[in-house]
Amino acid sequence: MPTLHRCRAILCPPRGVRSSLMLAALLLAGMACGDSHPSDAADAAPSASAATVEQDHYRSAMDLVEVLPTCDIDHRGLVLDMGTDGLFGRYGRWLVTPKGIVDATHDGASWSRVYERSLKLRFVLPHPERVFVSLRAIGRDSRRATVIIDNFVLSHLSLKKGAARTVTTRVSGLALDAGEHMVKIRFRGYRHNDSEPFAEIDWIRIGVPDSIERTYNPPTMDDLIAPAAQLGGVPHRALGLRGPSLVRCTLQVPPHGRFRSSVGFAGTGSGLAEFVARDAAGDTHVLGRVEVQGGDGAAWADVDTSLHQLAGKIISLEMRVPRATGGGRLLLGDPQIVVSKRPDPVLQKAQRAIIIMLDGVARDDLPPWRRTPSPHLPTLSTLARTAVVFNAHRATSSLISASVASALSGLGVWQHNLRDSGARLPDAIRTISHRSAEASVRAAMFTGVPLTFEAFGFNNKWELFQQYPPNVGKAGWQPIDDAAQWLAASDAKHDRKMLAVVISRGGHPPWDVTPKAAKELPPEEYAGSLSPRRAAQQLHDFEGRFSRMSDADRERMRALFLVSLARQDAAIGRLIATLKEKELWDDTLLVVTADVASARDQLFRDGGKLSERVLTLPLYVHFPHNKRAPQLVQRTTEHMDLAYTVLSALGVEPGPDSAGRHLEWVAANPSEAPRHMRLAITDERFSLRWSNFVLHGAINKRPALCRVDIDPSCVFDRAYLHPFIAEAMFRQLAAKHQASLHAPKRVPLSLDTTTAGVLEVWGAN
Repeated sequence: MPTLHRCRAILCPPRGVRSSLMLAALLLAGMACGDSHPSDAADAAPSASAATVEQDHYRSAMDLVEVLPTCDIDHRGLVLDMGTDGLFGRYGRWLVTPKGIVDATHDGASWSRVYERSLKLRFVLPHPERVFVSLRAIGRDSRRATVIIDNFVLSHLSLKKGAARTVTTRVSGLALDAGEHMVKIRFRGYRHNDSEPFAEIDWIRIGVPDSIERTYNPPTMDDLIAPAAQLGGVPHRALGLRGPSLVRCTLQVPPHGRFRSSVGFAGTGSGLAEFVARDAAGDTHVLGRVEVQGGDGAAWADVDTSLHQLAGKIISLEMRVPRATGGGRLLLGDPQIVVSKRPDPVLQKAQRAIIIMLDGVARDDLPPWRRTPSPHLPTLSTLARTAVVFNAHRATSSLISASVASALSGLGVWQHNLRDSGARLPDAIRTISHRSAEASVRAAMFTGVPLTFEAFGFNNKWELFQQYPPNVGKAGWQPIDDAAQWLAASDAKHDRKMLAVVISRGGHPPWDVTPKAAKELPPEEYAGSLSPRRAAQQLHDFEGRFSRMSDADRERMRALFLVSLARQDAAIGRLIATLKEKELWDDTLLVVTADVASARDQLFRDGGKLSERVLTLPLYVHFPHNKRAPQLVQRTTEHMDLAYTVLSALGVEPGPDSAGRHLEWVAANPSEAPRHMRLAITDERFSLRWSNFVLHGAINKRPALCRVDIDPSCVFDRAYLHPFIAEAMFRQLAAKHQASLHAPKRVPLSLDTTTAGVLEVWGAN
């Protein structure tokens, strides 16, 4: 049971709250608890509860008032507050607000002006219920509307022309199943004025029949949040709820997390607060019950309860008010998830930083993930034993150019907008080369992957930019050797800080094996046509389908792949040996990863399926002076973290828009929860991962939810089993998609004949 005690007086001003919370609150909700970077909260103004947290060695991991737009607000049924950020992700399958829905504010309330004939909104029922629909609306160009739930007509309603009116449908004849549903409001009549909306809607309620006779007063955003609620002279930013009500937020619990809130009652009367968590298995965990009295002696009662038994789980946290008497409101002051404060780790500075990205390799082919020993990969085997290995690293796209762009810019695809193979990186995107140049850091890029060549926009602001076309006879390991030579120049030890980025062929053909050497590879007496130099074009003709190849072709392809990868492993070994010989290794940051993986069903294909096999990548990091090593880190990471890490290590500001984190800080806090849902997208598809759940599908189509821990291939849709998790993930996807509207415009790719020839040899044209 929770510990109850009296609040201490805190002398700090409460923060103000706007009626329509910022889109940033929706993006914050995608962050699981307990993973703020030490600098993330530097400028945040503390509330009373935050100051209390500071005093007892806890820090806030998630402020449930901040993320209120992502939560369900239920007062005698679900309430949808129109014209607010709480509607993101609810417009049917649309990820952005439809053009025919315009937010407006008048008469002290937020409204949605509906210019489209139909308005569709999704909602989730926790239990089977008979429901009705109620709405407060103004009739404009239409005075009649039909309310439909899941293709069944519920009622026809009459709206009042030019005046606000609350109208209600009949109750559904049968109970709706628990889970996701769609309510559709279709406006009837002829269009008289194209500039006039059909109607304006203040709020919509998915009501549940009850015996309460008092006039319904919906808990809209403005109505819910009390920015400076005081009891006994103690201020809190609070949620004010009438009974019966609840606020339901879906979140991931951090290790050693605690739920905290201060409960009080405003006005005369009394109230009961309950705090309940429901996990993905359907189990209910009662976190506490508190009864409070209002009146002149009203005071806060603090709730502090451990969530340790739920650590790592995704839960629906319900803050319930089953009873509030006397016409007052029950106050939930500063409800938060808090975690223990840890001393900020001392992060190592680097004199030089190196990013090596291997193309076309699957993590299962590399140590320590490979099931059998890897004597052909001695360098990566050594890194697996002696460096920091990140076990949950994920790409942001199956497009090579998009994935590399995220690694070099610290931005997600929704921010840099590189979504298809026919586009180039916009010049407006500032990469690590731009920031290095401004900080007088010498920066060079060496790439053997044509999809990151100059034509694709990756050549800007480097001191040295070298590209190695696959049709000019350069070896696949040449970019690594040239980077080593550049880094180990005679004056490098006393020169400015240095940054090298190497995009290597990895396992992608053409393979560096002579015809004579190929004859020595298995299978014996190979009679197939697979050629080391022409393999990329030949595999392209197979449409990336491993199943269309003969057994002999598969064995030969595997042998060529391993030889080529081994030679690049040796080149990485030579780079490390050179730095050690020049006494440059100790203050070097080395990152070795991949751009995207190659899966059997889409061999070396660019922009293929967003499967976990393609998106899950290797990541080895040698921090300066070999700090944090050896270690296998289970926390989630993404390509955006690479840019943040190398710039921070070199003493360069990563930029305000960076979505990354410092990998050394992640390694220093291995027991923290993941920060956020990880999104990978292309122009038409998406894959959003949260713990073991993946929401995937086509943009603006019905998505599917899978659990990769029990269904790695994502064959079965489990959205009906976990509707609140699916809903929370879809709304996070919608928030990021909404943010992408502010990204730079797509820049089409312009190819000359030389580049087109290079891409043909690469198998991408």
